[in-house]
Amino acid sequence: WYQRRVRGFKKKRKRKLLQMLCTKKKKKNILKLIQDSQLTGKGIRCLSQFPKSVCARLDLTWNEIPTIIVQLEEANRSQKLENIERELEPVLEIIKVEDEVKAKVFYQFEGFQLIINIIKKLNLSQQSNSTLITKLKTKSTFILYELCKLVDESVEKICEDDNLLTILFYQCQLKESNESAVGLLEDLLASRNDNYNLENFVDLYSTINNFTNKQLALFCRVLALIVFEPEARNIHLQQAAKNSNQNNSNHHQLSKSNQTNLNNSNFPMKSLTKAKITENNHKILIDCPLFIEKLVELIKLQTNSKFLNMFGTLPLPERFIRFFQETENIRIMLNCAEEFESLDPLILATHFVEIVFVLSTLLSGSYKTELQRQLTKLNIVDIFTKLFDKIPWDVSQPIHHQGIHGPGCDCSPDTELKVQYLRFILHYCDHDINVNFDRTTFLSEEERVQSALNVTLPTNLKIKFLSEPGLLSKMINLLIKQAPDSPLRYWTASCIEAILRGADPSYQILVARSGLLEFLLKELINQSINNSNALQTCFDLLGEILKFNQEGLKMFESLLNEYQLQLVVDKIIDNLVDSNVFMRALAISFEYFEKKKINENDKLKFKLAEILRVKRSELLRKLMNVVKIEDVCQENICCINTMLIFFILAKRYNQLDEFIIQLNDPNNSNKINEIELSNFMGLLKFWQEYYIKRPKDRNNISFSSRILFEEWEETHNYLVNIFKDQIQLDIKIEIVENPVIGITAKISKLNQN
Repeated sequence: WYQRRVRGFKKKRKRKLLQMLCTKKKKKNILKLIQDSQLTGKGIRCLSQFPKSVCARLDLTWNEIPTIIVQLEEANRSQKLENIERELEPVLEIIKVEDEVKAKVFYQFEGFQLIINIIKKLNLSQQSNSTLITKLKTKSTFILYELCKLVDESVEKICEDDNLLTILFYQCQLKESNESAVGLLEDLLASRNDNYNLENFVDLYSTINNFTNKQLALFCRVLALIVFEPEARNIHLQQAAKNSNQNNSNHHQLSKSNQTNLNNSNFPMKSLTKAKITENNHKILIDCPLFIEKLVELIKLQTNSKFLNMFGTLPLPERFIRFFQETENIRIMLNCAEEFESLDPLILATHFVEIVFVLSTLLSGSYKTELQRQLTKLNIVDIFTKLFDKIPWDVSQPIHHQGIHGPGCDCSPDTELKVQYLRFILHYCDHDINVNFDRTTFLSEEERVQSALNVTLPTNLKIKFLSEPGLLSKMINLLIKQAPDSPLRYWTASCIEAILRGADPSYQILVARSGLLEFLLKELINQSINNSNALQTCFDLLGEILKFNQEGLKMFESLLNEYQLQLVVDKIIDNLVDSNVFMRALAISFEYFEKKKINENDKLKFKLAEILRVKRSELLRKLMNVVKIEDVCQENICCINTMLIFFILAKRYNQLDEFIIQLNDPNNSNKINEIELSNFMGLLKFWQEYYIKRPKDRNNISFSSRILFEEWEETHNYLVNIFKDQIQLDIKIEIVENPVIGITAKISKLNQN
């Protein structure tokens, strides 16, 4: 019995020993562990689970990176912050020498995710040593930021981590980690497919209010991405890359080619959600107490600073280098004791573009009315009037400059500051029709007095002011000095047009007598404008100067002889897509004068009115087919409105049936054929689909033309009923909203059942 028991004990012990040996052997079988991890999800999750002998062998191949990661993992699992601080040092060495190879290996072994886990752990830490925690937060954020710059593909992987982004927003509050957190946020937000929702950052208001001037200016780099629609941002980048091998003549042609490529783009429903997030971000920022006031204060600081014109024309890294290379700049700083002491204006000047970009983008959103009200209260026009003289408008890039978007692009650091300044003015002046817009803020005191006297002065009198001109006059002088192919020409003209939109005749006359009307006519007559966008800008600006303005039209015709007037008319007819808005302004103005019966002797005094009457059928036929239904976009939808204006005015004077008979008369040279009629019916259908769901756009065309939308709709329906018996449309038209180019038409065949 004793011997049997001993033998049994030995067998049991042997079996247990074998079991232990097998288990130990199993742990060492790395291949088996990896296979189990892939099949079950349980197994090796980090390098520290590998045997040390395996890590040592990996070190030989991967520059000792595996050991660095193992030690960092063990430090992260421990409760001692000193261990984390010690193990971060080898990673800092990689950054100091900018070793891209080691950084990429660190990324491949999930080192970046380990740094992110450390950042998250520090954010949740309840330890009392706040100084060390702050130091580690700063160091780990800096490490992740610098590593992302060394390994480009890492940003795309971690940019969708909303928890990390929220933590980085909190990191912006710390002075020590502010710059690294902002830089990292900027990289991550720029790579996201959707926008970050500011609702996730619950302490936004208190954070912004506690920012110093320097911190808020720096934070605007992040806000610039938060308020900008990411879908439009990505498309801009994709199209710029696609067009990098094309040699377009200017930036506007680059934009037009982008339009052509995107006409048939249809965005998924998810884009609506993205747009709502961006709109919500706009509302959160506009409702933030003191936020707008603080941004305006940052801009106001530049009106008394000597640094803005030194920084506006250089890329950010070169600004400080170039600045301190100039002995004169050092002397200026030494003479400005207050500015030298804080250096705030110096730093703010480097971020001025981002500050203005944030405001102008908010002004282009759904909540612009509230923002415009706040800015008006803060006297923003006076601030920008003073700021105008601080910007070096006379500096331009070289003739053969290649922009940042490839060949044909005129973008440059030189134009960056100027375009954002003008873009802000444009969006600020783009008021809704029910908002009382005070245009006198763009005039000096002397100009305001002169504006009230304009109606009593001779028509051909040119005015010169003795005092400092207002912002409007400064922009007019800037436009006159610009070359025809200057990228600033479009922006300056658009600003002036926005200020004039809906202005009274005395205001229009003031602008006309400033020399602008004469300048625009010379541009048309001398044929110095060669591209379509510049021509359209010129005609649109003329239309706003002359619309419903009898004295302005007299000035217009007094500056032209018979030959020159015919040149202008020919240019109108030959470029209907560009000139149709101007022609519409003339048509409704002449009808307005007729209706008011201002003076019986002036009834047919305007030569342009007679020319339009004679060429009415020719113009109408061209307008009906100048735009093809498959090519309708934001640039040419105005042609449909101009065409309808001609029909509306004809209907008012009982001439519509005569028009239609002429268009169908086989003996008439302006007769339309079946293809043209089909295109015309398609345009009418598109017009109905577009305006039926857009009350704001309906109000805008009624306001600009002084014609109730009911009359527009009545004329449209009358035309559809007249022509529907002649041709039946077998197509379906849908409106596609594109965040870059606006609206397009999607054409599809109807079922023939």
